[in-house]
Amino acid sequence: MRNIFLLMPFIFFHFQVLSQDKKIKFPFHEFSISANRTNVATNGTENRNGFGLGIYRYIVSKKIINLTLGLEYNRTSQFKKSMYAGHFYNFNNVTLKVYNISIPLLIRISTGNKFKIFAEAGSFIDIIPYAEKTGTFSGINPYTYQYSSNLKTENAGLNKMNFGFSGGIGLLISASEFDVIIKPDYIKPALKLNNDTEFEDIFNNYFRIVFAIRLKEKTGDTQK
Repeated sequence: MRNIFLLMPFIFFHFQVLSQDKKIKFPFHEFSISANRTNVATNGTENRNGFGLGIYRYIVSKKIINLTLGLEYNRTSQFKKSMYAGHFYNFNNVTLKVYNISIPLLIRISTGNKFKIFAEAGSFIDIIPYAEKTGTFSGINPYTYQYSSNLKTENAGLNKMNFGFSGGIGLLISASEFDVIIKPDYIKPALKLNNDTEFEDIFNNYFRIVFAIRLKEKTGDTQK
């Protein structure tokens, strides 16, 4: 799954070249790569780095205002000193990785010409197909009363759906064939990732720095 997402920028570039040669209209206007760092302030949690990729299509495209629908892959990570694993066992020194498929709806308000400053805000739906935890699994077997400890990776069993809000500011630099976008933003899911019956709340807030390329249409582009 990771290899497919790592190939996405190459696929987009190849499709753009093909569209120029054979007059095929490219279905997306913008694609991005990002670096993220979690921002979780619970006891025993340390923030870690992650990455993401995204593709976006403009629903409304004006000189000042854009309304954008996107599809993103964001992998976040955090470290926890311990996680509950039952009455007799515990996970210690755990690295928790969350794999998100996000569908954002964003509004962007811009000012400027060749160099544009913009503010962006919106909401998103998160689909979490998988999350894993890796750490030291230890405890006492309730039947043999023997203590065991070993390194273990397993499904974290988090909720599969979430939603939330995002906001950021950025800079757009216009070039002849495309625009370059640099944007820091903040992602704030509305819900925690685990069930109410769990002993510890797990959140997935994070900062991102996004680098994006916006493709320009040859005709009819109101944003040239």
